[in-house]
Amino acid sequence: MTDYAEERRSELEVLESIFPDELEVISDDQLAIKVEPEVQNDHDPYTFNLLVHYTPTYPDEPPELDLDVLEGEVTDEEKDKLLAGLNESANESLGMAMVFTLAQHLKELIADMMTQRKERIAREDEERYRREEEALAARTRGTQVNKASFAAWAAKFEAEYAAQLKREEDERLKALPPREREEARRWAAKLSGRQLWEQGTATLESDAAFVDEGDEAVDISQYERRVDSDDDEVEDAAGRLRLADLSDED
Repeated sequence: MTDYAEERRSELEVLESIFPDELEVISDDQLAIKVEPEVQNDHDPYTFNLLVHYTPTYPDEPPELDLDVLEGEVTDEEKDKLLAGLNESANESLGMAMVFTLAQHLKELIADMMTQRKERIAREDEERYRREEEALAARTRGTQVNKASFAAWAAKFEAEYAAQLKREEDERLKALPPREREEARRWAAKLSGRQLWEQGTATLESDAAFVDEGDEAVDISQYERRVDSDDDEVEDAAGRLRLADLSDED
């Protein structure tokens, strides 16, 4: 029959010689080992306490394992991943003393975690840089303009400008005495020369609407040429009369 208590005592003696400063015996069936990665990061160091709780039939069954984070920031997801790796290693080592193996494996798991974190930070930095570059390019590129967008912008600009002028005019009128304000409003109501011209053009266009279909347009130039022709005939007749008078005198 296996003496599990004796096996634990034998393993503990070996662990005390290997980890003189890192090992802490909590009770007959519990211990803790301080574990650091082989290569520590001076700017972001990590230190863990590997907590081992021996089960009654250890090492034929795995011990209960837990981790305390003594130094460094570790997410719950990262801690769960470390424990999963330790439990997998424990199940592979059944039937033999395994605490030293677990402590060594934890160093490797911590190193892997540090590498993955470094790669993740690099990817996040690269993605952030890419987004910043795209945002800068979008600001530099601006908005593409076509006829429709320009017409919409121009209409909006003119409406806003007209509204601004009206607000300024209203403010100016408010500052005037009542009599001057009324006089200014009467002057503003008068049509400008351009407005009168445009109104006249509109009147001509409206008169054209009363012409019936089939009516012929009158060419005034024909009458001008006819008048010129009549004037020529009158001058010719006067010349002939003067010649006749001269003949009678002879």
